[in-house]
Amino acid sequence: MNHIVMLSGGIGSWMAACRVREKIGDEKLICLFTDTSTEDDDTYRFVEDSAKNVRGELVWLRDGRNIWEVFEDKRMIGNSRIAPCSHVLKQDMSRKYLEANHSPDDTIIYLGIDWSEQHRYDRAREKWLPWKVEAPLCDKPYLSKDNMIAS
Repeated sequence: MNHIVMLSGGIGSWMAACRVREKIGDEKLICLFTDTSTEDDDTYRFVEDSAKNVRGELVWLRDGRNIWEVFEDKRMIGNSRIAPCSHVLKQDMSRKYLEANHSPDDTIIYLGIDWSEQHRYDRAREKWLPWKVEAPLCDKPYLSKDNMIAS
């Protein structure tokens, strides 16, 4: 089985990876990071440290463009309702990687969505079909961001 955590550089995706590692033990864990080329240096450090911490293989995808170049190419600026940079630099790249490297029959995708974002989890499961998607932070014990930081 392939276990792929979508590692965003945030505390939630790291904690999701921790829960996956607890669940799968010594099975192979892949931490998939999609780089927007506009992250803070500390985010990049955290991504690398997170993958090492959970003993995951870090797969780092980069389109080569930053968010501003995507906005220019799409001829629009993203906002809270439309996020072309997220779609192009994260979702499209992740799907291409999955299609090229992992079968839906033996792959589970894990997201750092927590219990307070159940509506996002429901949408994500549909969006990622035919792959199976889990959100370990939607399961008990429920954690706040402060609980995750304290871990």
